[in-house]
Amino acid sequence: MAKTIYARGCPERVTLKEIYTYTREISRNRSTTSGTPTGTIEIVVPYDGQQFFTRDACADVEHQLGTNNPADDV
Repeated sequence: MAKTIYARGCPERVTLKEIYTYTREISRNRSTTSGTPTGTIEIVVPYDGQQFFTRDACADVEHQLGTNNPADDV
């Protein structure tokens, strides 16, 4: 199972999509039925090293994984 890693990244874009379905009967004996709501959440954080995924975010990941950035040795 993958390990959860927390980092201070800034999303470029967040998209939420929710879908609700229902059926309404128009009559003297009115009734409403609904389906299970569905949806998606999409968060885009470019791994750019500057604006969205900063050095602080990279340090957060390194700290949690216990590894160093190979680029630091260059």
